[in-house]
Amino acid sequence: MISITKCFRPICVGHILEDVQPCNMVHGHSLDIELDIRMPYGDFKGGVEGNRYVVELSRIKPVERVVRRMFDHKFLVDKDGAQTVELMRQLLVVNPAKVLVDWVALPCAPTIENLAVLVWAIASCVLFDWDLGQRSIEARVSETSSSWAAFDGFQGTVDALPPKIREFVTFNCQMVSTPDFGLDN
Repeated sequence: MISITKCFRPICVGHILEDVQPCNMVHGHSLDIELDIRMPYGDFKGGVEGNRYVVELSRIKPVERVVRRMFDHKFLVDKDGAQTVELMRQLLVVNPAKVLVDWVALPCAPTIENLAVLVWAIASCVLFDWDLGQRSIEARVSETSSSWAAFDGFQGTVDALPPKIREFVTFNCQMVSTPDFGLDN
């Protein structure tokens, strides 16, 4: 296998009310995200007879754009968590304009494991329109220097994604073609 890796660091706030301390407290993280895209060397051939690149680095920029749009400086919540919905209702009373702008209702709890799955799905959707071919993608998300989660998937993994995750990611990936309000910087 030959691979190419891209790293980026969004900053977000997370909150899992149904969890034990300290995760049920509102807290923030500088997430380190690594995206590793691999393909069999036999399919690569260095541009001689096959693919010139595993994936062109310029094609990864929209993945970073979607991840930043979804996670960077956002309050990540589980849209299905009853206690989270109640907290958001209370926050709307306190400061409705700020809450409406800065929070993202995820289709799952904002754990690093689930964020790794979401980053993997974003990359699969943006880079290959859900068709990985012979490539595989690993997404790693770290919230500290000593803890991380990794999700490694290939074409068969796409079909195994829960529909609510695939729908959420597909919708957000469509936003790549809309004006990005300075997110290219």
